Amino acid sequence: MTGRMQRLGLRTVAVWLLAVACWIADRALCDTWRSLHFPYLHAIWHILIFIASYTIIVIYSHAYVGAEFDNLAPMLTYWPKDNFELGIPYITVHSTNKKN
Repeated sequence: MTGRMQRLGLRTVAVWLLAVACWIADRALCDTWRSLHFPYLHAIWHILIFIASYTIIVIYSHAYVGAEFDNLAPMLTYWPKDNFELGIPYITVHSTNKKN
């Protein structure tokens, strides 16, 4: 696993933990948040869990292509700029076959 994939995995775990913390705080302290006029933790949970779920799919896709297809090389790429690792991650697949 490359350093980029490890960093993506660590960010995914951090986002997932933050999502769980928002969900627990929303469930356990619902009346408190309502009295403060801040009923948004459930919405924040939805956004964070979406980000974590999407990123898990990207990580799994990278692992699947790398393990199942010898002639293909998965590469983690980010949108809009590849050198900005807080962008949207996706996998590009390149052929390792050499043409003569």
